[in-house]
Amino acid sequence: MIILRALIGKISVIGLVLYYGCGSGDMLTNNDEAEPYRVPLDVYMKYPADENGYYRVGYNGYNYVQVFAQSEGIQRVFWASSDSFSVVYQGITFHTAIASYSTYTNSQTGETRQNVYINQSFIGDTLCVMGYISEENYDYVAFILE
Repeated sequence: MIILRALIGKISVIGLVLYYGCGSGDMLTNNDEAEPYRVPLDVYMKYPADENGYYRVGYNGYNYVQVFAQSEGIQRVFWASSDSFSVVYQGITFHTAIASYSTYTNSQTGETRQNVYINQSFIGDTLCVMGYISEENYDYVAFILE
């Protein structure tokens, strides 16, 4: 009888350790998981926007426009776009996104910028550029090249 009680006690302790150790006991202990803090990120352009929120960018013969991002402190902002251009080099065609790589925000202002490639063939197109800190923390701009 003493051995049976000791065995039941050990099984109970092991069960409690597994129950709380695997996270199932959170409801009993009221450990609500808080939403993780997301660093603010605002991607924008310094051009006028229309009533639909599209920036209107006039093509002036230069091949780059700037997209800006505002955040807190020093943050690495990655850049991407589904819009691309092609370059033929030694008979091989390379397709490259109009915005790529990453930049860091200024530690004092929290601002960064990325040059975005444009050319005359994009006139009339709506182009999109996304800046992101993580998969869950991103913002984008859409602009129409005129």
